[in-house]
Amino acid sequence: MMRYLVIILLFIILTGCSSAPPVPTDHFYRFKTPTQGDIGKQRLTDQVIYINSFLAEGLYNERALLYTNDNLSQELQQYHYHFWITSPPDLLRDYLVSFLRAADTSPVIITGAGVTDGLQITGRVTEFEKLDSGNQSYVNVALELRLDKQGNELPLLLKEYRANEQVQGKSLTDVITSFNTAVLRIYSDFVTDMESAL
Repeated sequence: MMRYLVIILLFIILTGCSSAPPVPTDHFYRFKTPTQGDIGKQRLTDQVIYINSFLAEGLYNERALLYTNDNLSQELQQYHYHFWITSPPDLLRDYLVSFLRAADTSPVIITGAGVTDGLQITGRVTEFEKLDSGNQSYVNVALELRLDKQGNELPLLLKEYRANEQVQGKSLTDVITSFNTAVLRIYSDFVTDMESAL
């Protein structure tokens, strides 16, 4: 009798395990590659442009998408199962490389620190999150971008760029599109400032 009870109990446990909900799937996001049609051609220099790794603090180094429900953005939270394809500093650096190449700003644009004459760009991520405010969502992006010429003590350009873009839609794909638009706007402003600085 006891043996039958154990078998029935095991059957109930195994049946319960098989009806568990499926594990959520991880989702990974990247930006749309910029094209010359999106940007326009804008040769700024014939010097090599080196783009160093971007810097960031804390959560901005992690791949999970960040959001806040706090209008002051004092509390940041991470999405579960939704990640950037790489960390935001690398994502933003690589997108700047693609942006400058598509705009044909220089004949040679490469990542890494320059060791010869040329221009260097460094960046720091200070904001990169989604803000839920009432029934509307926005993305906040803030980057400090710096342009240096090899051999100069002071930078040619040092400025913090900010973009706040409204999300058109409810899906996370719409959020990524808004991030992409905000970064595209920042980099367009940066190229305009580079032209003045050079």
